[in-house]
Amino acid sequence: MRYCNRNGVLNLKNKGIPLWDMENDEQPWFSLPNRATRPARIVFGHWSTLGYYIGHNVYALDTGCLWGGALTTLRLDDQQVFNVKCVGERAPEED
Repeated sequence: MRYCNRNGVLNLKNKGIPLWDMENDEQPWFSLPNRATRPARIVFGHWSTLGYYIGHNVYALDTGCLWGGALTTLRLDDQQVFNVKCVGERAPEED
């Protein structure tokens, strides 16, 4: 789950970099103004094209370790972020 339109309908195929200008009427799920989980702090990954992001009460931690980036963690007590450079990497597969 990455993108929704303004009505909250999911687009499960788009894996690209977020377009914050609402192009094609889609935006990242966490930036929808009427999101039911807005009060909850959410930590997630599995979206390396988004990368490290904090905002909208979410913490996106996928920094592309598999693709040559880093492994990123968040200590919840004080929101301190830690990164470890990944040794192995591979080229992303095309869908």
